[in-house]
Amino acid sequence: MNVASFATLDQVGVDSAATDREIWLRCQRDELLLLTANRNMRGDDSLEAVIRQLAGAESLPVLTLADADRILTSATYRELCAYRIAEIALDLKACRGITRMFIP
Repeated sequence: MNVASFATLDQVGVDSAATDREIWLRCQRDELLLLTANRNMRGDDSLEAVIRQLAGAESLPVLTLADADRILTSATYRELCAYRIAEIALDLKACRGITRMFIP
């Protein structure tokens, strides 16, 4: 993958039934940014629990859409999200160790 690539979990070989833990670990291992809607902290394998347990100084951040519904209805909001994601991707070194970044 390169900076300009977007892929679904299926496209990178992650089973749709994978736990948040499995997804986060795969993204970290393969140096993939994970873009998600806001997730909860229900259970030991929830994304938030995994981040709290495993994230370190070299971890990639999880990119979380602040308003997932709005991205479907507002072109301006989509554009803001796209610019923010590009900024992060282009300066990824500075973002390592930040556990979660809200988009936009």
